[in-house]
Amino acid sequence: MHIRSIPRETVIRPSALPQWLPGSGGSAVLLIHGFTGYPGDMLYLGRRLQAAGFAVSIPRLPGHGTNGRDFLQVGWSDWLRAAVDAYLALSSTHEKVHVAGLSMGGLLTILLAAQFEPERIALAAPALAIANRTAGLTRWLAPFLARMPSRVGGEEPSEDPDHKALFEEYWSWNWVRPTANLLTLKRMALRALPRVRSKTLTIVSKADTTVPADVAELVDRSIPARQRRTLVLERSSHVVVNDVEKERVADEIAGWFTE
Repeated sequence: MHIRSIPRETVIRPSALPQWLPGSGGSAVLLIHGFTGYPGDMLYLGRRLQAAGFAVSIPRLPGHGTNGRDFLQVGWSDWLRAAVDAYLALSSTHEKVHVAGLSMGGLLTILLAAQFEPERIALAAPALAIANRTAGLTRWLAPFLARMPSRVGGEEPSEDPDHKALFEEYWSWNWVRPTANLLTLKRMALRALPRVRSKTLTIVSKADTTVPADVAELVDRSIPARQRRTLVLERSSHVVVNDVEKERVADEIAGWFTE
């Protein structure tokens, strides 16, 4: 990390601040957001889990929710360390800790499960495969190119100030160097799958253009966990925990963690 490259005026957007939702029992859930995402993506699910009695921690992964220059100062080891620290903090204060992750958060969840064996995990559109085939080129381009403007049209930012700022700083760019770091986590998670014995729920969507739905089959045939379940959605885009079928997703995850 080059601290001098982080602008002095850097702030964390309000919706990107870490979230702590106290529970009414001895169990907790760690929720991990995705690549270029932020804790706000996981807040609906977090509130639903809190209503089910769980304490919920939603950390902010380093470099996220601030600005692009900050994002370029971190990598896979920073994201993994943050996830490990959040898990250890919860497991030090709660009898039982479950973990759920979205996209890159799903990769981090797999790595946590392989090492610490939480009883149950949920993988939401885990980035074990990426539909954009050009992503594989980033490992060779990363030493020479950090990012480039996105030429792909997509969802426009809403009127929400946080959403506008995050759109400008993160979602309007193709992140070459950070994507290479994401692919490093992907390779690590693929190697870790055979060590995952946590009871595993996998959620994918046929309408997801970022992570193909067939990653659920990869998970199912690769992990030795005796209890596995898959939910295939029809209409949700990549952020399945906060899209048009978020109620169903929250129902499934809350039910999975309370079985």
